[in-house]
Parts: sequence; structure tokens; C-alpha cells
Amino acid sequence: MATSIVTIDAPDKVVTCDAEGSTQHVFNVKNTSGRALTIGAKVLVDAPAEEGWLHVDAPAEQELDDNVLTQIPVKIQVPAEGAPDRYTYRLLVYSARRAGEEFTESEAVAFEVPKRDPKVDPVPPPPNRWWIWAAVIAGVLIIGGLLTWKFWPEPEPLVAVPDLEGQRFDLALPKIQQAGFIFDVANLQRKQAGDANVGKVVDQDPPGNSEAKKGVEIVLTVGESPKGVVFPYQVMQKMKLAQPMIYNQVIKTIPRSVEPAPE
Repeated sequence: MATSIVTIDAPDKVVTCDAEGSTQHVFNVKNTSGRALTIGAKVLVDAPAEEGWLHVDAPAEQELDDNVLTQIPVKIQVPAEGAPDRYTYRLLVYSARRAGEEFTESEAVAFEVPKRDPKVDPVPPPPNRWWIWAAVIAGVLIIGGLLTWKFWPEPEPLVAVPDLEGQRFDLALPKIQQAGFIFDVANLQRKQAGDANVGKVVDQDPPGNSEAKKGVEIVLTVGESPKGVVFPYQVMQKMKLAQPMIYNQVIKTIPRSVEPAPE
């Protein structure tokens, strides 16, 4: 006949598994045999629970003095395929020396498995296709560069600026036009540079023998007399015949620079 050797009490008669199917019971075990014991423990499951879901989280054997209390945890791990339900089991504590004769079985305790949402594997992020975007950007840059190279207007060629200094004003004008530059009488500059230079170019901008784009205006500085005469009468007569447009512009723009006709 079996002899009871301990008292077994579970403060929590029912425990509930978490979302992962895990929980535990803690049993208070007290030696009431009247002597020191070497004890072991195991679980006795009730169907449909499976023994592999539970295990005693304590040494296989432990010394327990008389009238001393110890705690024995039981870990519970229900796999995903375990159905939602209430399952029962009992804890068996036995004497390691007389296992078949001295043992105590606890009252049935229970653990509940709630309904669990099925695990859904996370959707993997889309593959990193940065290289595709890099290739697209590189292609756009290459095409843009080719189009720019093809349609970008070529810079206008530079041409030599004629050297007009020392030349008579009316003779300098045709050279300006022939070289592809322009001249505006309204921008004519005057400067006293001695009687020998009256009516002659004494300075120019851009300077002679430099380079500039066609269509650029050449500004001339022409020598004037102390009386403010820039265009001697004889020069104006020749200009009137050879360059009537310039002649008219001079008469309208700077009439005081023209030498009056001799009496």
C-alpha cells in the first residue's frame, strides 16, 4: 500500500497560456514523512493533453528535510497545433529510494489554451533595385549630354578688330563695316589731340588688333581742335558724297563739331 510522504498545493488552480502557448504552475511541496527525503517529481497528464507539453523545471532528485517546504515549477509549452481548450494534469512527488511505495499525487490542476491567431509570415520587403534607378539616371544624363552637345549653339567666332588709330574719320568708317562691326555717331567721343589730329581717330574701344564678336560696336574717339571742331569742312564734303547717311547723322547729332563753310 502506497504511503503519502508530502503535501502538494498549487496556489493557482488554473493558469492561462499566452499568445505563444506558454505558462507555468508553481507547486508548494512540504515534507510530512517525519524524516529527510530524497524526492523526485513528474507530471501525469490527462487526455487530450500531451506529456511533451509539460516538464518539471527542477532537479531530477533533491534533498528535502522533514517539515520543510520547497517549490517545484512546471513549465507548459503548447505548440501551435494545440487546440484551444482546458487541459488537466497532476503532479506526482515520489521518494527516490522507494518510488513505488512512497509518493503523493496532487489534485488535478488545469491550464487553458485560448484561441490563437494563426502565424502569418511577414511579407518580405521588395528587393532593393537601386541599380535599376542608377542605370535609368545614368541613361538620362548620357542622353541629355548628347542632346546638349548636338543642339548647343556653337560659340560665335571672334574676328580681328581693325586698327583705326591715326586714320581720318571718314576713311575709318568703311573698315568698321567691312570687318562686321557697327558704329554709332551718337557714341562718338572727342578729345583735343593737336591740330594734326583733328578729324582723325586717336583712340578706339575695343582696341585695334584685338578680337571680338561680329556685330560689336566700336566706339571711336576723334581729335578736335581747341575751338571744338572735329570734322573739317573738306572732310565733311567728302563724307557727304561717299557716306551720306553718316554725314546726315553727324549734322543732326553733333552739328557744332562741324567746321563751317569758308566765306
